[in-house]
Amino acid sequence: MEFLQTITGINSIWVGSAFLAGFIFKRLHLPPMLGFLLSGFFMNFLGLTNGSLALDQIADLGIILLLFSIGLKLDLRGLTKPEILGGSTVHALLTILFLTLLILGAGTLGVAQLTNLNLPRAALIGLALSFSSTIFAIKFLEEKGELNAIHGRVSIGILIMQDLMAVFFLTLSKGEFPSIWALTLPLFLFAARPLLLHIIDHLGHGELLPLGGLFIALGVGTTSFAMVGLKPDLGALIIGMVIGSHPRSTELAASLYSFKDLFLISFFFQIGLSNPPTIDHALIALALVLVLIVKSSLYFLVLTRFRLRARTSLLATLALSNYSEFGLLVTAIAAKNGWLSPDWIIIVALTLTFSFLLSAPLNSKANVIYDRFASLLHHFETKTRHSGDSRIDLQGAEILVFGLGPFGTMAYDVTRERRGDMVLAGRSQHGNRQKTSAEGTTGHLGGCHGL
Repeated sequence: MEFLQTITGINSIWVGSAFLAGFIFKRLHLPPMLGFLLSGFFMNFLGLTNGSLALDQIADLGIILLLFSIGLKLDLRGLTKPEILGGSTVHALLTILFLTLLILGAGTLGVAQLTNLNLPRAALIGLALSFSSTIFAIKFLEEKGELNAIHGRVSIGILIMQDLMAVFFLTLSKGEFPSIWALTLPLFLFAARPLLLHIIDHLGHGELLPLGGLFIALGVGTTSFAMVGLKPDLGALIIGMVIGSHPRSTELAASLYSFKDLFLISFFFQIGLSNPPTIDHALIALALVLVLIVKSSLYFLVLTRFRLRARTSLLATLALSNYSEFGLLVTAIAAKNGWLSPDWIIIVALTLTFSFLLSAPLNSKANVIYDRFASLLHHFETKTRHSGDSRIDLQGAEILVFGLGPFGTMAYDVTRERRGDMVLAGRSQHGNRQKTSAEGTTGHLGGCHGL
């Protein structure tokens, strides 16, 4: 017992409980972050809340690296596609409007935690709950090898747009006007970019690479924005965008991946330490999970209005049918600024947890769900089809060759000589330099997205 009362003992228990809970959830094929949240709640329940780990500072580092990583991967041209830019905007507006009206209506009925919410506060909660989880979606799409499928690309594009909305809120939440020197930031970034790219060229592949990423994100991005009165987190995102075109940006993001995840553990763990959940918290969270039915239906309806197939729209919808860690971040900042009660941090944390528990099995059975309801879902399709999501008529072909590189083209030519029109070939989504000379009455599959 004496060991448990020491700072070292509590720190050891914190780390051990977070690891064990995260490991258990990982084995259950659920995001480990749920385990981190629950371990924080458990430590709070046991009264072990007085460790010395600087969770706030570590969590801030995790958020900065998260935004920096998003900036490195940001493809602004891809975000301008109608189904991504229009789909994310329309869905956000509809979802926020629905949730705001629902929360205000429930408040008039005397529901606990909702009675004192005015329109701006209800809209703020609606904003937080309109986001879907980037971490969750990427995890499942990556495991199923569907990141480059059209529904995977649409899902990730919408998530990035939602992340940008969250970053915009983080910037506004500072509540201060920036310095006049903020007008010089574009010039500074333009001047610093060649030097930063030169530094990345010479970082090598060892320990200097992640350290260089930390220096660029913290020493250049957040510091320059903080000095002129802008939100430091926004600086991390912008500086990531500035150097994101570098050929090694993907490698740089990968080198920071473990640091980002490790630091973000503190964010989820400290949420659990803040306050123990009550029955009222859990009941409101369960009610908000039921709202996912409406949120998901809006995703499906919006995506089909942008001429995507029912299958594509459904698979993207299921990947997005959850609440977001960014929503939890927005709620935490709103509570810190006094805009929302701290109880909402617990409510949103529980809502996030319950939504993952519901969404995980649905995503695992996504294709089974589509096969079961395909005839019904097809009624929502538009008459005209998205150019990148048209159905492919196999015309009785029995052999498919994917990827028309040197070996793929050779395989196609030889097989066609032997089997004739029984073979089809498909170009890779990223195969702009691949040969497309194999011609015939059956033609080509324009990538595997049509299957």
